[in-house]
Amino acid sequence: MSRWSHIVRATFLAGALICAGVVGSALSAQETPEEIGTHYQAVDFKAWKELTPKQQALLKDYFQRTALAASAEEPSLGKTLQSLAGNAVDPFDRDWRQLTLKHNDYAAAFLALTHAHAETWLDLGGGQWVNSLELTKGIDELHGDRVYFFVDPGQFRQWRQAGGGFRIDRADVVAEQGHVNFDKGDLGGSLHRGYDAQCYTSVMNVPRLQWNYRFEGSIADMDIDAYAPWKGAIPNPRHLTYVNSDPRQWRPSYVRKFGEPGFEVKKVATLEAEEKSPAPTTTLSAERTSEAIKLADEFLRQAGDAHDLQPVVKNLFAADFLDRYLADRINNPLTNLTPDTASQLSRQDLERFFGLTNNFYALEAANPTASATLESLLRAASVLLPDDVAATLKSTLTGAPARPIANADQLRSLLRPLADTVNTLAGQLPAGLAPSTPAAGAAPPRSDDLMKPWAVKCDEACFGYPAGTELTAINLPLYQLLMVKDKGQMKILSMVPR
Repeated sequence: MSRWSHIVRATFLAGALICAGVVGSALSAQETPEEIGTHYQAVDFKAWKELTPKQQALLKDYFQRTALAASAEEPSLGKTLQSLAGNAVDPFDRDWRQLTLKHNDYAAAFLALTHAHAETWLDLGGGQWVNSLELTKGIDELHGDRVYFFVDPGQFRQWRQAGGGFRIDRADVVAEQGHVNFDKGDLGGSLHRGYDAQCYTSVMNVPRLQWNYRFEGSIADMDIDAYAPWKGAIPNPRHLTYVNSDPRQWRPSYVRKFGEPGFEVKKVATLEAEEKSPAPTTTLSAERTSEAIKLADEFLRQAGDAHDLQPVVKNLFAADFLDRYLADRINNPLTNLTPDTASQLSRQDLERFFGLTNNFYALEAANPTASATLESLLRAASVLLPDDVAATLKSTLTGAPARPIANADQLRSLLRPLADTVNTLAGQLPAGLAPSTPAAGAAPPRSDDLMKPWAVKCDEACFGYPAGTELTAINLPLYQLLMVKDKGQMKILSMVPR
């Protein structure tokens, strides 16, 4: 690999890792310390009377609604004990005990999320801050890796309009502050299937909080990610696994950041079946669904055959997609470029940069072995780089704040070596744009939502389209595509890593 190739990786990926939530001084890009392939089960839960009033209120409402839905079921042991003991048994205490025994994963996810959000404050503007947990008004569904909450639509909108400021009162005493970016997906996070907007507190400072919000019903899919989407400069295959959001599997990391969640863990031989979180029902017509799947298939075919996304961009993307990116600072997925820099580039250079950087991601993500080799070479070669580039490289590999590329001349000078790097890597891979099979014992990526399109609503103007516009999103093995009708044809508007 040439010296220029190292420089382009350092400079480009410093920008690619720009965080939607700009964090403070204490950052960590560490992987969680638990052994890969070791599984944990939650035990020794907090008693009902030890839960906070807010936690109890959320669970009471949930237990009452689920009890009504299950009223036709046969009497449970808990109900039998209650009838024998009369009023001596608190029905909510009983329901909490049953939840911890039947679904220790549900109970652990609930405690971890509610405690973390109780330590988080959101800026509503005008000097008004609200506790993040107070935005939740009820539980829609419990799962082992997330909770679907009903949230206050007025306060959530107020938080968005005020700029998404947040503060986490960390257990290590160092407050984490920043701003989340509400968008349709970017380099640090993609939309969850069935939702309209997403945001997260950090790219590299994990564990991180993430929200996916659906305007209809004001429902938020809330989870905590343990693994950063990038391992320094390399896409992190563990980010897309179920374990990534299962707090039982990385409890020590959780405790260091948020404090004690209210449960302990023990090692088990195997992890119970990973329940897939069902997405909300889609409102897409059969025709629109068919068009989206057909376009996604064509994207995979063209991109995979040539290992080159640049012709695909010309053939399958909306003609004005880059103009729409640059005109919408909120939803612009090109977080590795400042808008001012992008405005100084020709359309040809900007389109080439977009294609090459996405090629680079796809080729590395499709071949973890090559990626690991490149990362090793990159670390070893850092001593050969100029001081300023070496400093940038070090920051990307340790998780320190990274900045987007801000100099148009610098970017133009990187296009040729970036193309050389992509061509060299492409020659090492077989045809086909798909991730390789995970190593033995590794957690598989979640693939239950692949090739299942859904509607994404713009509650405000987005990408130059008026409020009320419905876009179409679909997940592929490596990417999430956002589509739009362009002159009567379905075209790709946005492409972000998953």
